[in-house]
Amino acid sequence: MESELLSLLFGRGRSARSHGWNAVALALVIGLGPAVEAEEKDPVVAANRLENKGIALWRAGNLEAGARLIEESIESDPTNPQRLLNYGSLLMQRGQAQMEAGKAEDAAKSLEESERQLATAVKLAEGLPGRQALAGQGFFLLGEIAFYARKDQERAAKFYLSAAKRLPEDERIRAALDRSGYNPVATGATEAASENDEEIVAEPETAESQPDPEPESQPVPPPVTIGQARTVTMDGRVLRLATEEENQSVRVEEYVPPGETADNWSTLFAKREHRRFVPPDRYASLLSEQAARQGGKVISTAAGPGNSASVVFVIHAPAMQLSEVNAWNLIDRDGVLVSEQFAHRVRGENHYEESERLAREKADSWVRELQARHSVSLVRTSAVSDAGN
Repeated sequence: MESELLSLLFGRGRSARSHGWNAVALALVIGLGPAVEAEEKDPVVAANRLENKGIALWRAGNLEAGARLIEESIESDPTNPQRLLNYGSLLMQRGQAQMEAGKAEDAAKSLEESERQLATAVKLAEGLPGRQALAGQGFFLLGEIAFYARKDQERAAKFYLSAAKRLPEDERIRAALDRSGYNPVATGATEAASENDEEIVAEPETAESQPDPEPESQPVPPPVTIGQARTVTMDGRVLRLATEEENQSVRVEEYVPPGETADNWSTLFAKREHRRFVPPDRYASLLSEQAARQGGKVISTAAGPGNSASVVFVIHAPAMQLSEVNAWNLIDRDGVLVSEQFAHRVRGENHYEESERLAREKADSWVRELQARHSVSLVRTSAVSDAGN
């Protein structure tokens, strides 16, 4: 009954992530539960571990060791376009940081490799059923590099059009098309411009193939960014709108750090307006129960103040060496249930301990910050007993 209620609340559609609960989506995607133990020797699981260790090292600043592990994971599972997209996105972030540091030559190398990884991801995704959205994300990131780093608006527009063909409702892509000065609706060229997708994901231009710039005559390009979307700030982090979707069950906005996507993020803020009303305290209880069933850890809950409720919990994925810390605040806004979620992912061998430590340290401040967004009185969350969890 309660699982069915959660399913109705979060909605059904192309993915669990798109319509509701990222923590549940995490559990479903990476297979929390008994099935994980049975797949310990699966080469895909081994590749997942390599990738997650690599990403953890990369984010910790050990780029060379992180890159080696990520590349090993790609070699172990070479037909998985998601790994290539992830790596391309990380390289793109690295190129952006190098640009900001004035390291133009290093930035060029990082962005060239990013383009190669993203182009390969797109080609693989195009040949697999159900991977059109991933291909669209790859085209979009290629467009961002072409627009900001290469200063090639025509090529960027082609990438954006190919992305729009696969993700027609994505606001980031619409904004990018507007920014590039190309209006496919006015020209009727959406289909025509994206017919030769294979041509536009050909091997990117390298530094060697381009004419040398005149010394001190060509300014360093601005940092590569992900669109010009709306932002929110949580826990001192600026997050940009990644997706905005609506169906018969929920309307959702998801915000992630620049350079990340709604399918591959380290930190996320999500706001949802649910079409089916459930009292906030009841909804918080359902979240707690579902998290516990998935092998997670409920850190704190609170009912109030007024017509609001909150919950903080952690979901673990041992096979992936990955945990996700979640803080939710739920409000009855004139008979409409509004929920806001702030989540952060912890990777690496110590993900259990680190995620639960982070959750206990941040539970109160994250909930207060979520509550403050609605000008409600602050309330201290109540610790949940470890018994039975």
